[in-house]
Amino acid sequence: MHASNSDGQQDPASIMREVNTLLAAGRTVDAEDLTRRWAHDVRQRSGAGSHRDAVAQHQLGSLLLNVGQLDHAIEAFREAVVGEAPSEPQALRDRLTFLTSLGQALAAAKEYEQAEQVLAKGLEGRGTFYGAEHAGYAFGLEPLAEVTMRLGDADAALEMIEQVIGNFWRNGHDRIAGAIAIRAEMLKTAGKATPPFAGLEKLPTQAIERIAGQAIARAARMEDLKIARQVLADLTPMLEARLGPSDAGTVDLLIAASNIERKLNKEGDAKIRQDAIGKLIGIFDAQGRARDALQAAMGLALAHGDAGQTSLAVETYLQALARAASIGDPGETSQVLRNLGLLLAELKQDGDAERRLRESVEHAERSGDGDLLGRSLIAVGVLLQHGGRPEEALAFLRRALPLLDPADADAITCKSHLRAIETGVSCGCGEMEAGIAEAFREFVMAKLPPGLLQRLDVALEGGEFSIGVHLDRRASDDELKYVNRVVQHALEEFRRKVARER
Repeated sequence: MHASNSDGQQDPASIMREVNTLLAAGRTVDAEDLTRRWAHDVRQRSGAGSHRDAVAQHQLGSLLLNVGQLDHAIEAFREAVVGEAPSEPQALRDRLTFLTSLGQALAAAKEYEQAEQVLAKGLEGRGTFYGAEHAGYAFGLEPLAEVTMRLGDADAALEMIEQVIGNFWRNGHDRIAGAIAIRAEMLKTAGKATPPFAGLEKLPTQAIERIAGQAIARAARMEDLKIARQVLADLTPMLEARLGPSDAGTVDLLIAASNIERKLNKEGDAKIRQDAIGKLIGIFDAQGRARDALQAAMGLALAHGDAGQTSLAVETYLQALARAASIGDPGETSQVLRNLGLLLAELKQDGDAERRLRESVEHAERSGDGDLLGRSLIAVGVLLQHGGRPEEALAFLRRALPLLDPADADAITCKSHLRAIETGVSCGCGEMEAGIAEAFREFVMAKLPPGLLQRLDVALEGGEFSIGVHLDRRASDDELKYVNRVVQHALEEFRRKVARER
C-alpha cells in the first residue's frame, strides 16, 4: 500500500522510499517501472505540464540517471520543463532546478551546445528569481562554466568559476570547496601557470579537508588523467603541510595518485605510483593497520610487475605473504598466493606457479569465501589448460563457475576456457568474445520472469552486443516494454561490472 494525499494521489515520499528499497536490492527495472507508473498516474490526474507532473518527470529522470539510462533520463528531464515558466514561486524555483538537471544530463551525454543553451536559460531565470548575489545564482553558473570549458572557451569559463567562488565565499556556502576543485581542473586544462590552491593556506582545517576531498573525487573521475595527475601534484604540498603526512585526507590523495598512474598504463609514471604506495605502507604500519598495509604491499608488488621490475615484484609478494601469515587470515593468504602464482605464470615459471596457485585454493577453502575460492580455482584451471593438461583443467573450471557472478571478469575467463576445452580448441584466450556474450545471456535470463522467452541469442562483435529475443508466447505491449527495459538495464549493469572487475 502506498500513502496518498488528500486528493487521492500517491505520496511522492512514500513512492521514493519504495524505489530506494528496490534500488538497494539491485532491482533497477522494478524501480524504474514503479517510478514510471507513478509518473503516469500523476500526469493522468494533474495534467501534462502541471507542477506535479514536472516534479514526477524530474524524479523519473533522476532515477533513470542513477541506473545509467542517460538518454531516457534526458527525455524525462525535457518533459519536466515543457511549456511556459510557472508564476507560483515554489513551482518556478523547482523549474530552475529541473533546467539545471537537464543541462547537466546533456553535458554528460556530450551534447555541449544544447547543454549551454539550457543552462544559460536557467541562469537567466535564476538571475531574475534570486539575483546575481544569491547562492542560488551560483548554483546555475557553476555547471555553465564547466560546459563553457568543454566548448573550448577557457578564459570565459575561468571568469565564470571565479564569480562562482566569489559568490559562495560571500555567502559562506560549503559548495565553495567543489568550485575551487573545478577551478583547479580548469586551470590545468587551459595550461595556465596560476597555482590552483594558492592563497588557501590560511583557511580553517575543515575547509581544507573539504577542498581536498572534492579535488580528489573529481580527479578520480576525470577523463584526462594527466590533468588529474597535475591537480593532485599541486594539492599534495598544501595537504601534507596542513593535515600532516598521516591524515586520512593525505591517505586518500596517495591512493588516488597511485590509481591514476595505474589507469594511465604505459603512460603512467611508475615512480609516482610506487612512491605513493610506499608512503601508504609506512602510514598503515605506523597506525597498526596490518590489513591495509598488506593490501598496499600487494599493490606495490603489482606496480613493480607493471613496470617490468619482476624480481622486485616477486620479492614484494613474498614480503606480503609474510604479512598475511602474521595476520593469520587464510583469505588474505590465498589472495597473496594467487597474485604471486599469476606473476610466476607470466614469468613462465610454471612449476612454482602451479604450487602457489594450488596453495591459494587450499587457503581459500579454509576461508569459506566462495568468491575467493572461485578465482583461485580459475587461476589453476587456466594454468593447467595453457600447460596442455585440459582434462585436469576441466575439473577446476567447472567447480569455479557457479561460485562467481556471471558478469565477473574471472567468470568470463572461465567460460571462454571451458568453451575452448569442450570444443577442442587449445586455449580459451581467443574465445573471450563468445564467453562475454554467453555471460551476458545468462545475466539477462536471470532477470526475466520464467515462461516468457523461448531463447535469447547474444553475440559480441566489435565490442557491441547483438541481441535476438525469441518469445515463448505472444506477449503484451507492456511485457515487450518490460523485456526491453530488462535488456537495457542489464547492458548498463553488465558493462559496469565488467569494467570494474577489469
